[in-house]
Amino acid sequence: MKRVYFFVFSFLFMVACNNDFEQEAPFWYGEKFPEELGYMNMPRPDDSYNYPIYPGTDAWAKLTSGEERLAVLQIPKKIASKMSTQALIQAMWEYPLLFEALCFFSSTLQHPYQSCFDFHFSTNNAHVELVHRTDAGDALLYRLERVIPFTRLETQTLMLMVSQSCFLDQLNIDKKRKLVEIAFHLKDVRYHDPLSPFYGHSDQFYDYEFKNITYLLLGRTMFSAYFDPFVESVQNDPNLKAFLDGNSNYRCSDFFDCTEMKQYITDCSKKFINEK
Repeated sequence: MKRVYFFVFSFLFMVACNNDFEQEAPFWYGEKFPEELGYMNMPRPDDSYNYPIYPGTDAWAKLTSGEERLAVLQIPKKIASKMSTQALIQAMWEYPLLFEALCFFSSTLQHPYQSCFDFHFSTNNAHVELVHRTDAGDALLYRLERVIPFTRLETQTLMLMVSQSCFLDQLNIDKKRKLVEIAFHLKDVRYHDPLSPFYGHSDQFYDYEFKNITYLLLGRTMFSAYFDPFVESVQNDPNLKAFLDGNSNYRCSDFFDCTEMKQYITDCSKKFINEK
């Protein structure tokens, strides 16, 4: 059933892409995706990068390999080095291969969140530059606090970005507690706001990528904060550790049924928020 759901979603996504990307390059993000820009709930940075081509354009069709596509979407290092921190984050938000970068499924229906993220962004000049920005953690927290969590992919990307240890470790303990509170808030709004397209779909199989990344962010934040009860549990529970690693062969698709793990992360996160 899960496999069928994934293929149906993939088909609908590809159809939508074929309909959306009809304009020729150059691509202007605001003209094609005003809703996604609205979900940012903040102005698009003035020095944001405009990718030269997008899937569905004639220029894109002429590229015959994945290597060529990755190369043409690579922001030159000299340009990336001069971009503001928020513009670098924006470049990842607007990345044309965002769906592939969040390839939650492997052939065995595992969820290699981290390996998929690393594959696309570890050598991506925008992300490489962002890692070296000392204000990146604060910039990501600023965005996450403001984002309207109704997008299927972009909000998940933002949460996955924040969950990287290099950015979490930049935040002090108070900001980490704030981050956990924001994660709870986004999840609540996504499923309980009548204006949300996800309203009324809080069952365990619906929108599971967002839910899993929410728990991933909660757990990684507590681990980064050296919250003793949680750190001890991670050290003693290989399944919990595997989930937080985001890279393992642990069947995170089974996480749908792991109510104890989800409840533990939730309960522990609430204790972390209230700890003095």
